[in-house]
Amino acid sequence: MSMRAKILLAEAATHHPDGTVSILRSGITHIRGSGPPYRFKGCLVIRIEGELSDKGMHGFELHCMDEDGGEVLPPLKGQFEVPKGGGVNGLILGLAVAFKKIGRYVFSSRVDSVGLDTWTVSVVQQQKGSKS
Repeated sequence: MSMRAKILLAEAATHHPDGTVSILRSGITHIRGSGPPYRFKGCLVIRIEGELSDKGMHGFELHCMDEDGGEVLPPLKGQFEVPKGGGVNGLILGLAVAFKKIGRYVFSSRVDSVGLDTWTVSVVQQQKGSKS
């Protein structure tokens, strides 16, 4: 398998009929809040590129884990098809997450049980007087 994937955390995203994606404020790596729970509402964007040899159906998994390896969200599983000749599959997931504690969280994507990409986000205490 020669597939590649890229995960991004963004404020918002929209899929277009021509296969492109518009993304607003992508690359979020920190979530700030005043106290538990630390809330995030946005999108997780995943782009999977398949080559000629990847044609056909494939299984997909997305996990979100905390620093202790515990699942933070229920795993998402599904299937997608790479067309003859290869191609790109895009997935936009709306997220509304209430993280229970400060720390690092990792979103990971797997295709056919092979890890392709991860995205790490740090949940931090918002500084008093900060508006971010």
